[in-house]
Amino acid sequence: MKSKECDLLLYLLNYKGQFVTSKELSKVLSISERTVRTYIKNLQIITDENGAEIVAKQGYGYQLNTKRPMQFEMFIKKERFDTCDHKLEKDFVDTSDERQNYILNKLLLREEQVFLETLADKLYISRSTLTKEMNYIKKILEPYDLCLLNKSNKGVRIVGDESNKRSFIMDYFFKEIQFNSIQEYAYQTSYFDDMPIAKLIMIILEECRNLKIKLSDVMVQNVLIHLMLSIKRIDKDLEWKQFKVDFSDSDNVEVIVAERIIRRIEEEMNICFPPEEIAYLTLHLGAKNNRTFEVNGISMSEMEKELESVLQMMDEETGFSLSSDRALKKNLIEHLRPMLMRVEQSVNLKNPLLSDILRDYKDIFEITKAYLCKMPSLSKIEIDDDEWAYLTLHFMAAMERMKQRSGLQALVICSTGHGSAQLLKSRIQKEFGDKLNIVAEIGYFELNEEILEGIDLIISSVNISSVITGVPSIHVSVFLGEKDITKIRTFVDGNLSGKKPTKEEYPVKLSQLEKEEIFHNYIQKNKFLVFQGEAMRTEVVKALVSCLEKEEKESFSSSMMDQIDLREKMSQIVFSDSVAVPHPAIPVGEKGGVALAVIPNGIKWDDDYQNIKFVFLISPSRIGNQKIKYIGQTIVRFIDHPELQDALIETQTFETFQDIFLSLM
Repeated sequence: MKSKECDLLLYLLNYKGQFVTSKELSKVLSISERTVRTYIKNLQIITDENGAEIVAKQGYGYQLNTKRPMQFEMFIKKERFDTCDHKLEKDFVDTSDERQNYILNKLLLREEQVFLETLADKLYISRSTLTKEMNYIKKILEPYDLCLLNKSNKGVRIVGDESNKRSFIMDYFFKEIQFNSIQEYAYQTSYFDDMPIAKLIMIILEECRNLKIKLSDVMVQNVLIHLMLSIKRIDKDLEWKQFKVDFSDSDNVEVIVAERIIRRIEEEMNICFPPEEIAYLTLHLGAKNNRTFEVNGISMSEMEKELESVLQMMDEETGFSLSSDRALKKNLIEHLRPMLMRVEQSVNLKNPLLSDILRDYKDIFEITKAYLCKMPSLSKIEIDDDEWAYLTLHFMAAMERMKQRSGLQALVICSTGHGSAQLLKSRIQKEFGDKLNIVAEIGYFELNEEILEGIDLIISSVNISSVITGVPSIHVSVFLGEKDITKIRTFVDGNLSGKKPTKEEYPVKLSQLEKEEIFHNYIQKNKFLVFQGEAMRTEVVKALVSCLEKEEKESFSSSMMDQIDLREKMSQIVFSDSVAVPHPAIPVGEKGGVALAVIPNGIKWDDDYQNIKFVFLISPSRIGNQKIKYIGQTIVRFIDHPELQDALIETQTFETFQDIFLSLM
């Protein structure tokens, strides 16, 4: 589908059920009415095959109606994913933005030799239009000290320091990667399709955990993307020539972890990293202990004294009581140390909450900035708003912090770090007081069996609807809006009133038709396997993966096995003596599906579970999973009904399974 066709379809989708004239479409999309009619004819065929229809009515215009909403939703999400995230791979581009992306992709990501004449022909544009595009590219390269160099026999290339090139690549190509759900972690671009993403994540997490370095999910993202980008650039002999950090303490824990990560990746991928990569990775990991080196000649003890003085000043002038908040001081010092290192090395750490903070909490942002600027350590350096927003989160959390009270035991998951986690925790406690006790605030990748023990509810700013934990979860904004509060209150009041836990985010009554549509979209007869006689765990899982890989790309099988392994390392995926639910930590498939193995004689999963008779393999789509939560909820109900499990073992048919599953949905 062409980019303009996609835009036209999305416009009709925004006005679904209403007629839109060709004149309006022509004006909005900057194309002729004749072209609108041509595109509509093409789209009528496409939509008819994918669960919708475009109705044309003379004098009124065009109207989009959905016949099979779920099928059409999956289609439109995939089209948007392909058009937006993979447009750099297309040979056909028709807008100025796409042309600029195409050119920069050639020059930076692919490092290809580009001649202006060939480029104009390839893009079907005149030399004057190409000159305009190149002039714009020059302007956006300037802040990074990069420039375009054109030589008659060598073509156009971008010249400048490799570190600046990498900074530009991160900001230009990956700046929109903001993770609102687990499925988006590192799969936003085909540029990294050949990377062993799951293995890299495991290496990062294992080495950080071994030496007790805690990373937020955003930091895991930053480290992951940095490493993948480094591997890509090193593979093309594009290494940093100058990048130094003076590590006065050779036992620095971050240096040790960075070295271990690099060495394991070198062994895994048969690649050699230069020392500069270890230094830069150390900055990404951040300093978390008091033994670290000085930054800009400032010791941590000096900084703690400065912070104490500023907090006392804030108390006196604003009426706050922050100087006695030990958690605030500890969290600020832990953030300030690596922040100063980043500023010293001109490393920009993007904050996905910046716009929300500036819009809704600008007063606290300004107070944070005004008082912390009085610290001598910070007064003479330039700190960007992304970093100030991170510091603001700590103050927002401190201002609302309350003592823990008894009630349901809750776990808070937040992707952007301890400041935002503290903020979310404080808002929850302020709203629900004695009804909820926040046991801990963690990042998604810190999930483990020990943390989940005794937890009644997970409240998460990360969408984990596609992940089965055995614990009810509610997806909320880090700022906890009214809709979020209503969802939590519905769950809390229902559970505290003595009702049986719903084990779902919030109850929704489905019609029989909706149940059948959801079921058949994810589960088909060819994904239902029965293993007679003896069977091994690995054999069963591989067979289930094979059932799902037929509709996916070649790398699906190996990626899926890696992701299942990563998910199980995080926490248990066996939820009863008879049912296991393996699934990826990060979705890898595009379509999404569920495969089931029935093993009447049972299999040994591990030493604790030696008679597993049902294995549900869930493969969420990395494009969209709006309905998969119903599948997870139904599996949990199936676990609670041993009599239905016995009935399925007795018949061992797909028809019996379908009847049971629909009855529980």
